[in-house]
Amino acid sequence: MPRYRKIADELWARIDAGDLAPGDPLQSEAAIVAQHGVSRGTARRALVELEHAGLIESVHGKGRFVRRRP
Repeated sequence: MPRYRKIADELWARIDAGDLAPGDPLQSEAAIVAQHGVSRGTARRALVELEHAGLIESVHGKGRFVRRRP
């Protein structure tokens, strides 16, 4: 399994479990890089996967946040 997928799955599980609630900020790309020992591109790809799934949203100049579910 690709590293970006493992990171995305870990964050997805935290969102599903309620550890990351709607409106909560996600770690920065730099924090994910440091925590997982991956490249910035890998960290970014993991976050893009969550954005495409509708779980998080990116706010320009602010960061990425867990989306509120309907």
